This record gives sequence, C-alpha cells and structure tokens, in this order.
Amino acid sequence: MAKGALQLLKNDDFPCTVLISDTYTVITEAMLHLNIEALTILSSLFVCDYKDVDGTQLINVSSCGGYTIVPTAVTYCAAKFCVSTFTEGLVWELKETGAKMNAKVLSPAATKTEFGMVANNVSEYDYDKSFGTYHTSGQMAYYHMRRLAFMPPCGHLSLYRTNG
Repeated sequence: MAKGALQLLKNDDFPCTVLISDTYTVITEAMLHLNIEALTILSSLFVCDYKDVDGTQLINVSSCGGYTIVPTAVTYCAAKFCVSTFTEGLVWELKETGAKMNAKVLSPAATKTEFGMVANNVSEYDYDKSFGTYHTSGQMAYYHMRRLAFMPPCGHLSLYRTNG
C-alpha cells in the first residue's frame, strides 16, 4: 500500500513547464489533483493514524518552485506552493495540539531525473544547459537520509543547487 502511494505521489507523469495559455486542461487537472487533493487527503489520513506515535514524521516533497514563480511553470509553482503551505500549516497545528508527530517539507531545486524530459515533453533534456547546477538523485537521497532525518521540525527546508 505505501509503495503504491509513493508511486501515485510524483509529478513525472505529465508535462508541467508550459505556458498557461498552452496548458491542456487534463494536465492542469492532473497536477492539481496530485499536489493538492491527493497530498492533502493522504497526509490528513496519515496524521489521523500517527499523530500520537513517537518519532513519526511526515515529509511532503514540494520544490523551490513552491517559493517562487517560474514564467513557464506557473501552475506547477502554484501547486507546489500549496504543498509547502499545507505542510507548514500542519507543523503549527501539530505543535499547538501537542501531537508527537512531526511534519516537514522538502523543497529541492532542480534534480536530474527523467522529470526534465516529461515536464518539458521532450525525448532528451540537458540539465547542464537548462540549469548549469543541479542535484543528482543520489545527492538528494544522501541529503535526505543524512540531514533531513535529523532536522528539527520546521516548515521549510530549501535545497539549493549544487553540482559535484
């Protein structure tokens, strides 16, 4: 069940770096369903079941795009803003109610995955040309396991672009 939920909650199934005027309704709907509805519902169910369990953490994945506006990814940025805001609000709610659970939002910058191809609806994508600096998926995994796991509960952790 958890593996299926993880497969559901990712953005690499539809393009998202397009102009609003060129966006197909089905793409916009899918992005909003994923980042707003599914995340909110599944996070809420998780909180209901685990809020009083010591050591429990909910980590939602946003994006640096959730804290800025990218002209060719306005809907994506807005959806990720919702992820960030929902999770940050949840942090305060958990604190105020004395829950034992923590919530965090991971907001990486560009990360080299197949997402670049899907988001831009192309068969090849050059991260060096598009970003200059970015995370590899290995760097993200390392950062998550070594640093985020020890980070005290707070609303926002932004990962800045680094290569190497």
